[in-house]
Amino acid sequence: MSAINNDTFILVVDDQNTNIDLITRMLARTKHKVITAFDGVEACQILQEITPALILSDIMMPNMDGYSLLKEVRANPLLANVPFVFLSAKGNALDVQQGITLGADDYLVKPFRPQELFELVDRHLSARA
Repeated sequence: MSAINNDTFILVVDDQNTNIDLITRMLARTKHKVITAFDGVEACQILQEITPALILSDIMMPNMDGYSLLKEVRANPLLANVPFVFLSAKGNALDVQQGITLGADDYLVKPFRPQELFELVDRHLSARA
């Protein structure tokens, strides 16, 4: 099945309900529409139907971690150019470098301030426009 192109959505992937709720509320304040998944497997199912404008993903998740999700996204020609950003508690310089080396467009260390998230989202969405 081909993916539906819907550039108005941001896919947020995280296995913690509190993180999903917090990020969703932050993005709703800036009028962004959010779709959520609790791991990489669920995200891949969603990505069969929707091509989001941006993917924000945790790294440490059950079933399929963020690194594996990134690999799946980059291997799919319909999704390969969708900006992919890690939001992770893995915050040392080697973790950040690994995420970028694997193909992430950006990396934001948890916890982060709302303004940091807004600026990151705006930067990646405006780059696509």
